[in-house]
Amino acid sequence: MRELPVAALLLAMALPRMAAAQDSSALMNKALDERVTLILDDKLPNVLLAIWQQTGVRLREDPIIWDLLPWGPDTRIQTRELKDVRLRDALAVLTRKLGLVAVLREEFVEIQPMPALRRLPQRATLTELQALDLLASVPLELGNERPTVRQLITAVDLKLEKQTTLDLAIENRLNDAFDQDRIVYVPRNATLMDALECLPRQTRATWYPWDRSIIIRTMEDHTRELLGRRLTIRIGERGIDVLQLFREISTRTGVPFEYQPGVLQTIPPDARLVRGMLENATARSILDEVCGDKGIAYTIQDDRVYISTPSSLPARDQMIGFGRIGDTELVIRESDLPPDVREYVRHLREQWIARMREQMRKEGFTPSSQPAAQAN
Repeated sequence: MRELPVAALLLAMALPRMAAAQDSSALMNKALDERVTLILDDKLPNVLLAIWQQTGVRLREDPIIWDLLPWGPDTRIQTRELKDVRLRDALAVLTRKLGLVAVLREEFVEIQPMPALRRLPQRATLTELQALDLLASVPLELGNERPTVRQLITAVDLKLEKQTTLDLAIENRLNDAFDQDRIVYVPRNATLMDALECLPRQTRATWYPWDRSIIIRTMEDHTRELLGRRLTIRIGERGIDVLQLFREISTRTGVPFEYQPGVLQTIPPDARLVRGMLENATARSILDEVCGDKGIAYTIQDDRVYISTPSSLPARDQMIGFGRIGDTELVIRESDLPPDVREYVRHLREQWIARMREQMRKEGFTPSSQPAAQAN
């Protein structure tokens, strides 16, 4: 008897599963097209369970939504009756009111946060959910499929001015280094939300609702804000693997992590565990401490954190610190400063170093290394 090639054997084994998945998907689509009457007047988990029991369509939520909705799993659906509508349309109405979307999987429908809701640096308010609902339902009607970033932002802002149901306005925090004359592609039938989503998809800018404003800023500035979240991560007596800790930080902040190939293998096996308790510390300070202790490095690259060996990090403009104007935190880099201010910053550094050396002298501290020779 002739033996089948391995590839053919694997294909033969996979075909029944593929056929089953297609059948399941077809059944799901058929069920979603069935007309239903739903009464939505309960907490969200109870509503999802009731729809499953009534229609046979299994609904599964992404656990992160409970950290984003105003009252978590206690968030209540406003009293609403949907009569004789397709189930998929009913789910679209239900989820949009909460800043969520229904995504069809093979055997269930997953309830996920809208991208803009996922980008929020804190739990959403009712006003912010109303803002997302408005943005998802109002067409932009720009008449130009290839506007500049500046034109797109202005068009959305003008459209918001005409809305009477909710007082919203654009707050453009893009800095001068961002090219707002860059052209982006906007679908002809785009809603305000579709148009704004062109920014994170096609540029290094992003957006999210904040009270009655729609904040537009660079991805890097937004990522730094997300990494400013305070976390408490309780670590057992056995410790936690550094990769698991990074995954926890990523999940809790919403910032994806990428890894240089083999970077974690540079950490000795007996040093991969992180011990102790991380309590009420910012994600950024945790990364500073852990990466420094493990001999690796991290850098913020637009909307993500990149973990690497120190020698592989690209040369970057030196960060001076953070400046705050009202509720806005700005990243200040050396290139942002004019020459006179840059000279003053160097002067302040020298003063700080002199004070530290004086403190060392008073405490009788003897360094193991000699200070660098000073230029005459």
